[in-house]
Amino acid sequence: MRPVFAVREKSKGSINAVLIRCSLQQERQYLLLPPQELQQQIEQIQIQIQQQQQQQQDQQQQDQQQQDQQQEQLQQQQQQLLLQQQQEYEQIVKELFCPLPPPLAALGLVEGASGSVTQQQQQQQQQEEQQQEQQQQEQQQQECCCLTFDR
Repeated sequence: MRPVFAVREKSKGSINAVLIRCSLQQERQYLLLPPQELQQQIEQIQIQIQQQQQQQQDQQQQDQQQQDQQQEQLQQQQQQLLLQQQQEYEQIVKELFCPLPPPLAALGLVEGASGSVTQQQQQQQQQEEQQQEQQQQEQQQQECCCLTFDR
């Protein structure tokens, strides 16, 4: 015997197909709908599938954007933390290391852990040298003036 099952639509309750199951565990479906209605149902199902796929893609894009924003915020926080740590380190170095006496400073050795000359210190050295030169020139001019008065 071949059992026969009727398949009903959930919303309407009408029979739209008949399933026949054989003893060979095969199943055949015989649709009772006219081809136009069947085509409409297929199109509706395809539209639903496309909408679901579009929603999934939109959700994936939103998730990706959120991840990108979180990554960017994390990078900014890391940069700020690194900058803050560098500033704290520089402050500690300034507090720990005293300026060297002028003869050593003239040799290019300055305060700091690395011993490298900073631009600010180079400018200070240049200004000091210029002031010394001006003082020497003024002294020479005064000596010259004094010599002329003595004669």
